[in-house]
Amino acid sequence: MKINGLHPSQDGRVFWLPVNRLSGTNNEGLFILEGRYGQLRVQETYRMPSLGINAGTFDQGTELTATLNNSIIISGSLASRAWSCYINGEEHQINYQGRYFADIPLRKGYQTITVEIRDGEETLAFWTKEVYRVTAFPDMRFEKPAGNTKSRQVLYTLTGCIANGFNLEVSMNGEQLADTNGFFRADVSLSEGINDFIFEATDSCGQVIHETIRIECDTTAPEILSVVYPQEEFITVSEITVLLESDESGPVWWQMPDGTWDFAETNPYEKKLKLADGDYEWPLKAADPAGNISDARIITLTVDTTLLNLF
Repeated sequence: MKINGLHPSQDGRVFWLPVNRLSGTNNEGLFILEGRYGQLRVQETYRMPSLGINAGTFDQGTELTATLNNSIIISGSLASRAWSCYINGEEHQINYQGRYFADIPLRKGYQTITVEIRDGEETLAFWTKEVYRVTAFPDMRFEKPAGNTKSRQVLYTLTGCIANGFNLEVSMNGEQLADTNGFFRADVSLSEGINDFIFEATDSCGQVIHETIRIECDTTAPEILSVVYPQEEFITVSEITVLLESDESGPVWWQMPDGTWDFAETNPYEKKLKLADGDYEWPLKAADPAGNISDARIITLTVDTTLLNLF
């Protein structure tokens, strides 16, 4: 028998102390619980029936069971065939040996099944069976990163969550991770290059799923190899074409004269720039997918379209 609540000496609070699961005791009598708030007294009385431990047996026990099946077998015996057996409040037949047997349908998720032995209206024994029916494989999702990624940080934290099951466990590369209300995290140290992290989620029925997160660690900034642009002292047109090339094998971002970044899937990257008249000192930079940024290469341009109108 478990009692949860506050001690009566904690004045200023009204509290309740419910009795949880009277099964398993054969005591009789009344259990009186009292709460108080100043001069107010609140009293509740619980009857403790005689729950004879010799009235019968329950084969499956009261421990929580997780199952993939859509039903569960409930069985046991009665010490006397003159008594009755009720499962979930419904009477079930007793065979000539004094045993009961029932195939109870299960719905999805958590539920309880009650087994009661009665002598007329009197309860002689009572059990509660907790059951969790699993109807799908575990679900594992990642928050950081959401998928394969690149990083310039050597120290990295992976986070995610698991759901759709009972007593779920998650591990990474064979090491179990702490699970806090379905959320997990792993602090890792990345090596330069490809890092694979294999996650495994297992439910209480033994179902297993695997997910792999790949993080490419890149701590080297891109290098600008060449920049092709008009070399005239005065550019007399408002639109020019530049050709940008880096040492990256994949896509890069290029910083434009106005400070914005252009995503380039091709290397070299050809870009048409529309420039107003004026002098430009363009700090050209390249950035890779990991977030590394190159040193700036200063490109000096002077645009003056009025010179064209002089001739």
